[in-house]
This record gives sequence, C-alpha cells and structure tokens, in this order.
Amino acid sequence: MDRKSSFKVLEWVGLALWLGACNASHSPSPNPSAAASERRMLALTAECAAGSAAGGSWVCTAPSSTVACEDVADLQPIRVQAPAGTTCDNGDLRVTEDVQAGSSVRTFTVSGESGATLCRTTIDIVDEAPPVLQTHTIGLWPPNHKFHDIAVEDCVTAVDACDGKLRGEFIWASSDEPIDDIGDGHHSPDIGLSANHRTVCVRSERQGPKDGRVYKLGVRVVDRSGNAVEGECAVIVDHDKRGVVGADSGEKYRVTFANDSDAGFGVACTGAPDEPPPPPPPTDEDQPDGGPGDEPDPVDGGPGPT
Repeated sequence: MDRKSSFKVLEWVGLALWLGACNASHSPSPNPSAAASERRMLALTAECAAGSAAGGSWVCTAPSSTVACEDVADLQPIRVQAPAGTTCDNGDLRVTEDVQAGSSVRTFTVSGESGATLCRTTIDIVDEAPPVLQTHTIGLWPPNHKFHDIAVEDCVTAVDACDGKLRGEFIWASSDEPIDDIGDGHHSPDIGLSANHRTVCVRSERQGPKDGRVYKLGVRVVDRSGNAVEGECAVIVDHDKRGVVGADSGEKYRVTFANDSDAGFGVACTGAPDEPPPPPPPTDEDQPDGGPGDEPDPVDGGPGPT
C-alpha cells in the first residue's frame, strides 16, 4: 500500500462521487439508473455477411444478444445481409448507437452511404460484476488532537468494468487505541461522520506510552446496477518522527455508522479539539483556614459570624 501524507484527490475511472465535508446535507441512496450521456458508447462496426436476406429487407445480426459489460471490448462486428439483387459494400456501412436512460439494452442502427437506415439490432449489456477497489494508507501528523476529514476517494480508488456512476460511503470505523486513555490528551470522541456518510473525521492523536495509533475505515462502493464491494483503508498517526511508526496493535473498538445512536462517534467535525470542561470553582472545604472563601475564626471579644 502507498503511504499518503496529504489528501490529494485521486482520479477515478468511470466514477462520479459527490463528496462533502462533515456536517454536509444528506444525499439519497445510490440510484442504479443513470442518464444516457453517462454511458460509454460501444463503437461497434458492421460488415457484410455472405448470402442474401430473406423477405426483401436488409437484416442486421448482433454478435451476441446479451454480453457482460466487461466483455464488450471483444464484441465482433454486426453482420449485415443485403436482400437478393442488392450489393452490400463494407465501405458504405455506418453504425449509430441509441442508449435509453434506465435501460441496459443498446439499439444499433446500420445505415448506408446515403444515410438511409438499412436495419437495426439490439444488445443487452449485463452488469453483474462489482467494482474493484484499491485501498490506500493515509498518514496524519502532527498529533495535535485536531480532526482531519477523510473522503471516500482518499480511502480507496474504485474501477468498474461498466460505465456510469459509482457511489461510495463509509460504513464503519475502528481504532487500535481506546477513547480518551492515558497519554492521549483526554479528548473525545475521536471519530466523526458527515451526514451523508461520505466523509469521516478522525482525531490526529496517539497515546504517549504506546506505538502510534491506527484507524481503519470501512467503505462500501455500489455501481449503477446495485453491485457492491466493501473494503477498508488505514489512517496512521505515528508515535514520533524518530522511527517509531504507527503499528496496528489490534482493534480496541469499532463504531458502525448505520447506527447513528452508536456512542462511539460524534458528528461535529470542527477541526479543533474538544477541550475538557474547566474545573469547578473551589468550595469552602477545598480552602485552608483563613483562605479565600472562609469566614475568620471568632476569637474572644471579636466579632463572629452574623
């Protein structure tokens, strides 16, 4: 895995994610339908087939009626048969493609030299394969107790064999150090989540006596057809810069973002540490005799409390 020290936005192949900062408004669940303009054209060609078409009309035959989207690059040309008494010339054939929003069926129209339509055929492009994820490792420094925003695209790169939109969200987060334990600055919570589940905030801190902190973030990416894949990335806060790098000591706790009532995380990713409340003012019991807040002890002949 590569070690990322900055949150550089990666180039996604065939991916359109709306990514927001913490406290961003909620977006709806992924919709498997996509606009026709978002679909990659197949650029099929056509070639003349031997023999004559029956019935006096041109006939187009698709190389396959159904094909998996990862196999479209291997499709053979559309076979075109001319009616009896008509000549078919490969150099005259032109193919145009019609894509309907919300449909996996592509319609291919073959026209001749004059532009007149000769015949049509269809292919159903089937998407049954989930996207493929490449996970990343992110480094945070210094351990100043501040929150850092982690977007889905910082955590993983997703590639899908089909085109159209992919949607990603965080589904859980974990840490190999407890919340607010010895030597970590006494701040909590350490994990935050945006309202749309597409940005997580983690606190840049680690326990002084330990070996650095390792957060793990669970991600789910779904394509337009509903195929889903899950993965995880690591966010590491090194112990120091003298060679003690963050090491995974085993999961101490995990929060599941599907349950917004989970007490292990918050939603206020302000970028600043949550300061502990100030100590309460001293009471009379906390002060020595004669100190502020005490009445003077009465002496013989002296005034006492009124």
